[in-house]
Amino acid sequence: MSLSLPQPTRDPAQILSDLRKTGIAFHQNFLSPEQTAALRERVLEQAELEIEQGVAETSATGTASETRFTGPEAPNPPFQLVSFLPNKGRVFLDLLQDQRLLEYCGEVFHGAPFFVANQAATIVRKGAAGQVIHTDQQAWPFLTPLPIMFNCVLALSDFTPENGSTCFVPATHNGPPPRIGIDETTGLVGNLDSFEVAAPTLKAGDMALWDARVWHGQGASVSDVTRIAVITTYVMHMVRPQDIYSALLHDDVVASLSPRERSLLGFDVHFGYAGRIAPRNPEDSRSNSNFAYPYVPELRRGGAKRAVPRGDMRIGHTETQAEIVA
Repeated sequence: MSLSLPQPTRDPAQILSDLRKTGIAFHQNFLSPEQTAALRERVLEQAELEIEQGVAETSATGTASETRFTGPEAPNPPFQLVSFLPNKGRVFLDLLQDQRLLEYCGEVFHGAPFFVANQAATIVRKGAAGQVIHTDQQAWPFLTPLPIMFNCVLALSDFTPENGSTCFVPATHNGPPPRIGIDETTGLVGNLDSFEVAAPTLKAGDMALWDARVWHGQGASVSDVTRIAVITTYVMHMVRPQDIYSALLHDDVVASLSPRERSLLGFDVHFGYAGRIAPRNPEDSRSNSNFAYPYVPELRRGGAKRAVPRGDMRIGHTETQAEIVA
């Protein structure tokens, strides 16, 4: 019997119902054609220049797990990853704080604070291999009663089963992950069991949303149509993110961030322990949104190093996260 995926919809209530039932939903026409085109152009320009300048993350086999840094010698790789998008354009910061996504996160995480774990773009071309079917919470050696990660994948080109649209096994979010190991026949890492998958057809501007416990994986591409996407993954506040934005953001980007953006990128402290940031030097601009620690080096009697108090030193919470999803 064929698996059934939810139908794309613009109804937020239906999207939340689909997520509860199958762990998957598709937000139809999430962005306008103009907004989609702007994001696509920024991704493709960035990807092209990273290739030209020898810093592109690409894979000859077309799988994200086998990426290498390459340059002009590989101008059209089957797979290219453009990482750390908040450093690479205001359009990406605008996307990660879209109010609809934040409201979905609020529901999926049952009101727990959250922030962005990763935002990256993927470019999949003909010849790309499919991923092993997996869950994004497979790294945890235990099951969780709620998702602690939530994936939001924006289609910047049409997605079809032929060009690598993500394959899903619906309604697998309340059970164990698929078994993965070495295939004795091929000697490669693969799924150890057989099961049916379903891949959606999406239009550019649509958004795929899924509970990170759902079985899924990028499909193989046999199409001349390039598949382009921006992946934004959110996590509950206590989870170590894939990308540590408080450390990797460029200074000019940090200086430009609003309080809302700082919160979404992991600068908030939650419940007094998760996410504390202390200054690295007296002038350091990287500090928590809702706590403000002074600069305190190793202090020795008679030593030259001195602590530097801050005028706004404080240890306390704000309602930043509640405001984000309000």
